[in-house]
Amino acid sequence: IAEPANFTTADGKSDIWGIEVLSGTVGGATRIWAGENNGLASRDSNWIGGVAPTNDDFVIFGDTNPNNSCQWDFYFQISSLSVQGAYAGTIALTTNLAVSSQVIINGGASAKLDLNGKVLSIQGDLIVNSGKVKD
Repeated sequence: IAEPANFTTADGKSDIWGIEVLSGTVGGATRIWAGENNGLASRDSNWIGGVAPTNDDFVIFGDTNPNNSCQWDFYFQISSLSVQGAYAGTIALTTNLAVSSQVIINGGASAKLDLNGKVLSIQGDLIVNSGKVKD
């Protein structure tokens, strides 16, 4: 592979073969559920670090309070939703949810994403390995 003809542009940005390489991260922060049982997703205290998810965040339900279910009570687009590890609770939508990349359900066998008749819009993949999605 030949070396790129122009690695750094005049304004200091990286440019390889005409493809601009941006620094930083794509999407928002990682938010991990640690909430009370049937707690509201919009309540900051239900998340590690004390900050609820916002637009473009990566949302994880995992081993922290794995039996505590969540009421997803606000609408905006998140980057991803991941149910993993020992999580065995229910994530119950009380509003529509948009996900810009993927939803992965790979928690305990009783882990559940309950749509409650709401719309789950996914621009990427829906992967269910362990657990289930219920309409």
